[in-house]
Amino acid sequence: MVSGSRELWLGDGKGKKPLDRGGDIHYACLKQILLKEKKFMSRDKSKVEKEIDEYIGQVIMVILHIMRNLRHSGMELLSEVELSYPQILLLYALLENGPSSISEISQRLKITQGVVSRMVERLVEKGIVERTRDKEDRRVVYVSLSKKGRDHAERMITYHVDRLKQKFLKVKKVDRENFLKLLQDIDSQLEE
Repeated sequence: MVSGSRELWLGDGKGKKPLDRGGDIHYACLKQILLKEKKFMSRDKSKVEKEIDEYIGQVIMVILHIMRNLRHSGMELLSEVELSYPQILLLYALLENGPSSISEISQRLKITQGVVSRMVERLVEKGIVERTRDKEDRRVVYVSLSKKGRDHAERMITYHVDRLKQKFLKVKKVDRENFLKLLQDIDSQLEE
């Protein structure tokens, strides 16, 4: 964590809400990178390209801030079982896709199989996931949620859905649909 009372601002910070008080080092580092990019922007770039660069920086900061808020908003639930953010993502992946091999989890979360194996080991120790070997190929290990893990993941999801529902009830249906479509389009383009 970065100590002190530093504040990261969306855009130029004039009249806007701070993104982070004291914040995570990731936010501070990203902010510095975005500021350097802005400072060293080529003078050859058009006004539109410069606006897009600034816009992308703002979008990245807002997405990271939303993710941070979602992660920290469930801290009461996390206190029952101490889990890291990547471990929570692994639980959500198993909840969504069911029992999966280390390789499948690695591909879904876009992290190495070694990292997944270490996370699974820690989650097995906490009683959150279970490992089983494939009956036909003993080299293949499947990971699934234990009852405790499924209950915990479902409570986390329900908590976040309820919290977001309160916010999205205030947004017009057409705006919600456009927002989701835009996110899906960006996601599919980033996958290419």
